[in-house]
Amino acid sequence: MQYKFKDQITNLEIHLYITQTTEYIIKNYQKLLPNWQNVPQNLIIFLFQSQLELNEDNYLIQQEKDRLKIKFLELAKDFKELFNANLEIICPQTGKPINSNFNQETFDLVAVVNKALAIKFKPTNHNCKVLCYPDWETAVYPCLIVSDSQILIDKNNLNKFCLKHLLYDMILR
Repeated sequence: MQYKFKDQITNLEIHLYITQTTEYIIKNYQKLLPNWQNVPQNLIIFLFQSQLELNEDNYLIQQEKDRLKIKFLELAKDFKELFNANLEIICPQTGKPINSNFNQETFDLVAVVNKALAIKFKPTNHNCKVLCYPDWETAVYPCLIVSDSQILIDKNNLNKFCLKHLLYDMILR
């Protein structure tokens, strides 16, 4: 399931996907999410449109990544409260769960998005990977929330979420 939003302040888009978890996460969830008792059921993937292509590593790009990370963490916190599920927010820069103190493995967000959504990626000059999203090329910042139950989005909660974060729901307009 896909939802599209536009940030009223930056005029940049945010795409939200809710998908089944990947086979790799199912097999390795105890290493990735050591505090969890249940197998992850859903992935909530946020793709943020960036003001810059993210295929280099410099000060301006790092500032943009930091801005997008802060925006994601704000959205993720409220998403967790609104939809009242057992969710784990994954730090987009470290790949570590925010609420867990220890984990043996980290999430590779580009690989997760590649497997879950079949979005291609390419290597950068800095031993990293960058998504090649059809809508924005490499100006995309992937973020992840993992859920141990099926996530169902209802229109009222979605509207509250959009109002609180100054987002236009591009599908409902």
